[in-house]
Amino acid sequence: MSADALDRALAELIGTGEISPEQGARLRDRFHANLTLVDIADAKPTEKTKRAVLGEIGGYIGGGFTLVAVLLILGESWRNLTDFGRALTLGILALIFFVVGYLIHQGGRSTTRSRLVATLALFGAIAITGCVGVSVPSYKAPIAFTVGLIAAAIAYLRNRTSVGHIGFYGFSLALLAALLDAMKVLVDSQAIFVFVLFAAAWYWLSSRGWIGEKVLGYALASATTFISGEIGFANSSHRWYGYLILFFTAVMGFLLYSKARHWPALVAGVAALTFGVGQLVAETLHGALGVSIGLLAAGLALLGASAYIFRSRKR
Repeated sequence: MSADALDRALAELIGTGEISPEQGARLRDRFHANLTLVDIADAKPTEKTKRAVLGEIGGYIGGGFTLVAVLLILGESWRNLTDFGRALTLGILALIFFVVGYLIHQGGRSTTRSRLVATLALFGAIAITGCVGVSVPSYKAPIAFTVGLIAAAIAYLRNRTSVGHIGFYGFSLALLAALLDAMKVLVDSQAIFVFVLFAAAWYWLSSRGWIGEKVLGYALASATTFISGEIGFANSSHRWYGYLILFFTAVMGFLLYSKARHWPALVAGVAALTFGVGQLVAETLHGALGVSIGLLAAGLALLGASAYIFRSRKR
């Protein structure tokens, strides 16, 4: 309630005799006193928010500077270090990131704290992955990415943020690639279907709520499926694998978007259909002018139909 509205209300109550002028004066004084206290209380979170943002930015920059400085310092002497020296250096770096992140996390809960803690934990997971990678004698990539995935998963499950989600997904994908490489099948064209299945599983887990940040999970899964199709297309001997994946991505993208209006499904469907048809025309028909004109006409017709539908719904 504004002060003017309060004055009018008090004047009416005094005029009808429901309260005395003295009571009205006391109510007015109490209102203004409480209003001042509210203003002061509202101002405090603003100052805290500013400090939190500065602290978050400082944490990002500090973590980035620490990581880059270590890389620059070791850039010249890295080859001269033993595996033990490399592992020790990366292990200490990971410990610094984990400890600082833990201390910040213990200081309270807020969005800015959570993002910063997730970023530091991701830096730590990357460092510990490198530490393990230079320590083990064989199967370096699978073992290192397994340890990194465990660290990223623990960090994400204890502090669910979009940054942690991306790190969790990235390490999962990296471990999958490392396992396929260890089995000597990563270069096979059929391996791209494994990544499609992985993306579909991540999409399903996100839809079930087992992995938070649902839309981000959809976006990561959709991007992986689309990129898998493009990788398949790049292999000239199995180009039809790419077409098949892009067709699957387009159909599923449009179906999922029709059921739940999540933009990653729509973007994936449109991108897969556009790139798939364009590449099919360019490669199979060598970019025949007639077919290209036909595609242009179809595209313009779809745009016109879309505009007509939206204008009709507006009416």
